[in-house]
Amino acid sequence: MTTTETDWLSWLKNTDVYDVDRINSDQELLRRFYLKHGYADFRIISVTADLDRAKNGFILTYVIDEGPQYTIGSVDVVSGIKDVDPSTIRAALRVQKGQVYNAELVEKSVENATIEVSKAGYAFAQVRPRGDRNVQNRTISLVFAVEEGPRVYIERIEIRGNTRTRDWVIRREFDIAEGDAYNRVLIDRAERRLRNLGYFKDVKITTEPGTAPDRVILVVQVDDQPTGDFSISGGYSTDDGLIGEVAISEKNFLGRGQYVRLAGTLGENTQGVDFSFTEPYFLDYRVAAGFDLYYKVTSATSSSPYDTTTGGGTLRVSLPLTDELTLGLRYSLYQKEITIDADTIADYGTPSWALREVSGVASITSSVGYTLTYNMLDNNIDPTNGYLLELKQDFAGLGGDVDYVKSTFDSRFYFPVYGDVVLMLRGQAGNITSWGGDDLRILDNFFKGPDIVRGFASNGIGPRDLASGLDGSDPDALGGTLYWGTSAEMQFPLTFLPKDLGMKGAVFADAGSLWGYEGGTTFTNVSGWEDNLTDCSAIAGSKTKGYANVCVADSDSIRSSVGVSLIWKSPFGPLRFDYAWVLTKEDYDQTQSFRFSGGTKF
Repeated sequence: MTTTETDWLSWLKNTDVYDVDRINSDQELLRRFYLKHGYADFRIISVTADLDRAKNGFILTYVIDEGPQYTIGSVDVVSGIKDVDPSTIRAALRVQKGQVYNAELVEKSVENATIEVSKAGYAFAQVRPRGDRNVQNRTISLVFAVEEGPRVYIERIEIRGNTRTRDWVIRREFDIAEGDAYNRVLIDRAERRLRNLGYFKDVKITTEPGTAPDRVILVVQVDDQPTGDFSISGGYSTDDGLIGEVAISEKNFLGRGQYVRLAGTLGENTQGVDFSFTEPYFLDYRVAAGFDLYYKVTSATSSSPYDTTTGGGTLRVSLPLTDELTLGLRYSLYQKEITIDADTIADYGTPSWALREVSGVASITSSVGYTLTYNMLDNNIDPTNGYLLELKQDFAGLGGDVDYVKSTFDSRFYFPVYGDVVLMLRGQAGNITSWGGDDLRILDNFFKGPDIVRGFASNGIGPRDLASGLDGSDPDALGGTLYWGTSAEMQFPLTFLPKDLGMKGAVFADAGSLWGYEGGTTFTNVSGWEDNLTDCSAIAGSKTKGYANVCVADSDSIRSSVGVSLIWKSPFGPLRFDYAWVLTKEDYDQTQSFRFSGGTKF
């Protein structure tokens, strides 16, 4: 529900103001929520608003009847069209026996089945769902009937109310055109797409009689709304310190549906600027194409004892293979340089010779890559059910100075446990390997910390150079070529606080590892190497033996932690506080029990 109670945060919101339209909208949200979670008999008996003069406000009372929760007893397809194979339609359905009944998935199944029948050449066919309740067993048997519909054509499509957005930006969201067969399912799909664009306050598609009985006119009524955003953001994280950003963006640039963003960042340890442009319908296909340009300077910190300057750009294309499966293609070209000066050495000690080798050397990376994403989340911003799978690969060596193949995989699964309690399980892994006969540079390795196991510092996990740092302490991270991580997190509401405060707690357990340093240990190409050899055999934990410039500590042992979190969707932006207790680690790993991040726009 969007209506909230008046509380001490009321001065920051207007959702606690009595609004009849909002109350009516909340009734529809309630109905859709219950139908999505199996309560097919749900009904709202009454809604009353009583004025309480003592509290100077209304008391809203919703009287509802949930009814029983149903599961799906069986799923069947009956085709009244001779050449349409029911098994083909069944493969397009999103529901199956044993699932909790979900009206949204039934609608999606009707949409997918209608499209499959249309592909078979039956433009006028209709797919109608029928649900037979078994109240005793609390099951619903679903039957999807495929039959020929009335032969009605679309005479024309009229766009009304768009004072800024171009007509063709609206028309391209339709899978049907003037002269095509009228299909209500495809029209509803277009209406949802138009609403999801965020360009309009309201979208409504209706029909008017055409010039003949078998002709209709589609009327698309829209109401343009502002789509630009100017923001000044501020935040703090335990990695980057204080950081601020000024950004200007427009997601309907010149009414053409293009996305443009320009942002500048100024922080305690980071400064930069970036520009992005996206054309969502490249060459009039449902393919998003765009580019990014960026320049970033990062100052030395204890976890990264060197200054970094990075500048470059990316060309990208995103192709939706299905509603759930997306393929992203990209080409990246960027230059990266690190520098180590006398002040950095004074602050953070003797740097690793693996870093000295690349210090002051600007290297160019030219790579192509792809991302394959399978998204079955119920909500991309605040998921409670479903899963997200993502596979990435990048191939560097199309020119430039480095040659490698980098592969990563990330998966997240969400399960509703009880009420608003949600269990999240995550698994991730990565590998990078060189090709062309050259060793991997230290800057191309994976550097991991709290992003795989909370309770560790940034770059706090994995191979380290025990010959670096201040008097043998705080040795420099070398990065690794292999990593994995798993997490289990249970999020739950804080019932003693108002729900609309947006605050919830979590408990978590993490485990993972980073290992596999494959770089050199003696750097004869760097001046002064002979005068800086260390007897690695004398250093406990070093895998390097004999005299070398770098004494490598490297282990694939499991690092693990448990902890608690406080997550707050505050009026000042999203905030997260994590406190972790490390259970297992290596002696050379760097820990950080408390972690905080957050920011806002104003």
